[in-house]
Amino acid sequence: YQEYAAVSRYGLRAGSSLRKRSLSRDGLRTRMELLVRQYARMEIGVVGFRVVEEEGRMVVTFQQNFSAWSTTDDLKPAYADKGIKTLAFVEQDGGWLIIKEDWVPVGQ
Repeated sequence: YQEYAAVSRYGLRAGSSLRKRSLSRDGLRTRMELLVRQYARMEIGVVGFRVVEEEGRMVVTFQQNFSAWSTTDDLKPAYADKGIKTLAFVEQDGGWLIIKEDWVPVGQ
């Protein structure tokens, strides 16, 4: 992620209303570290991967299916969601960095 990457997620609040949350690169890292500590196993599936060039950057869009289990023996996930993820990349210093990430739930 580029140092000043813009990250936003929409989540369900009280089971029905959508709430947008913005995260910094460090905030996203902290959130991911929390998930790793919280769940014994996680799976992420990607469906409909699409890449296009827009205004000198690469934009990737796909449906992300996320499932997490509290213990490795659990048959059903403790948490699951699916949403559309969009990542925008720019070329910088010979590599590609994420400058923007959005996630919006689907089928909730």
